[in-house]
Amino acid sequence: MMWRRAEVASVESLERAAVMPLSGDLSHPPLVLERQAAAVWHVLRTEPRAEADIVADVAQLYGVDSALIAEDVRAFLAELAQQGLALVE
Repeated sequence: MMWRRAEVASVESLERAAVMPLSGDLSHPPLVLERQAAAVWHVLRTEPRAEADIVADVAQLYGVDSALIAEDVRAFLAELAQQGLALVE
């Protein structure tokens, strides 16, 4: 699977990101991502990236094996997609 950021407004720092979709249901407040969630957001880009590459980048940031976090990262990407913040291609 290839993932990328949807059209969003975001304010980001190294350990936190506040993101909000620019289309769809705009009635929700921005989603604040911290720690590991922010790390996934930071490695997710506007150009499509392979899911395995996203997992590998997050694993490298935390010095852990990709296999240990792969399911959590996949689940979080799916959650981002459900909220209109990420797209899968």
